[in-house]
Amino acid sequence: EAEHRTKDAQVLLQPLHLKGSNDVPEPSTDTCLPDKPLQLVMPDSEQHRSLMLVEENVKHLHHIDGPVAVVAVVGKFHSGKSFLLNQLMGKQSGFGIGPSVQPHTMGIWMWGKPATMTLAGGQTVSVIFLDTEGFAATNISETYDAKIFSVATLLSSYLVFNSVKIIDQGDIDYLELLARRTRLFALRSQMSKAKWVDDFNHDLLTFPPLLWIVQDFVQMTVDDETPQQWLHRLMGSKSSRDSEEHEISLLGIFDSVDCHTLFIPAVQKHLLQDLSQAQEEDLTTDYKLDRDALFQKLQSKLRPKEKNSRTISGAELASLLRLLVAAANEGSLSTIPGRWRVFIDGLKESARGDCLVFYDAEMSIIYSKYEEGPINATKLQLWHASAANRTVALLEQLLFGLDDVINVSLVGLQKDMTDRFVKAQDVNQKKIQIKCTEVQRRMEVSTIVTSVVVDILFICQHVLFQLFVMC
Repeated sequence: EAEHRTKDAQVLLQPLHLKGSNDVPEPSTDTCLPDKPLQLVMPDSEQHRSLMLVEENVKHLHHIDGPVAVVAVVGKFHSGKSFLLNQLMGKQSGFGIGPSVQPHTMGIWMWGKPATMTLAGGQTVSVIFLDTEGFAATNISETYDAKIFSVATLLSSYLVFNSVKIIDQGDIDYLELLARRTRLFALRSQMSKAKWVDDFNHDLLTFPPLLWIVQDFVQMTVDDETPQQWLHRLMGSKSSRDSEEHEISLLGIFDSVDCHTLFIPAVQKHLLQDLSQAQEEDLTTDYKLDRDALFQKLQSKLRPKEKNSRTISGAELASLLRLLVAAANEGSLSTIPGRWRVFIDGLKESARGDCLVFYDAEMSIIYSKYEEGPINATKLQLWHASAANRTVALLEQLLFGLDDVINVSLVGLQKDMTDRFVKAQDVNQKKIQIKCTEVQRRMEVSTIVTSVVVDILFICQHVLFQLFVMC
């Protein structure tokens, strides 16, 4: 029965390998478009932080007439994005697949010759497949990941997020973080471009449908949940959040959110190490069934790329790509704090607050010693200096290994301690003045009392003398 289902599914996918069907993609007949992968965007060669257009390849987009639909695949590096795209295009040797542990795809690539597909609504479009550089690679910043994700997302009319084996909370959180940064980036980019004011692209603020792919999936879902129900349940969970007031908002950010699982594509070790060597007959039956169902889902949900409710051509897509890359490099994304920066800022503020509490506790010792009364100014100065030194040592321990952060935090902390000490000096000086006034008054009272006593004694002495004379 499984073999029979596989044969039926392969019939649906035949046009990926054999031209002639109006229901599934077939290569474009435009001879100007090379039938090979083309790099549209590449990282700068030195720091891997900025994006650079490969203009000679971007120009190929101008040869695509009529409406276009863009399918972009994003996800962590070495998660099988390139192999997935090759399967969707029906190609064994398509986008490059890296057998080593090093990331293979850099920047953003497209398949040069788009496929032609008749969508569920009967509209024929040119389908452009985009392969993207993987996230979370070694020595690659989160801001760079956000640039790749933002450009790919805002270019696409259907976004595929690729993961392996399972959906974990870390992937959900990271995807939401990238999506939030992309939404802010889209808004800031348009608001900062004067030439866009009269041609505001509202579609940039509406994300495409999201399809979460879980490759190498062998587990069973809970209570016979569908993959979509499983994903939506995880996205509705707040158990891993520091604040339970904020729910995961991916369901509200994207036009729709679906999920699809794929079984292990092969069982032999040498094929799993380099899936570009796998022939159709080498793929597992369950994988081919899952892949064929994925293609049908893609065909039923794919829509052409639009701008303000109007389909765009390849030339307009190229213009959009240029604008997005320029905006990403101009700082629209770098001004949005990344996850590491948010963590560091939080750690810095927390350490500074803890240090001030420690400083206040140290200063309270001398205040208690003198029973909140006036303190010798020199003793107070020496105590402050000692407490400040111990507080700085604590800051260095709390931010150990973050020298740049320590230097910045130290400036703020020293200012806070100085401000506190200046106020303490003012209060102490007033206490000294009050004490001096009290002592002076006591002395004055004592002087008056002494004078009165002397006068009384003098009078008594005089009276006694007069009595003595009379006697």
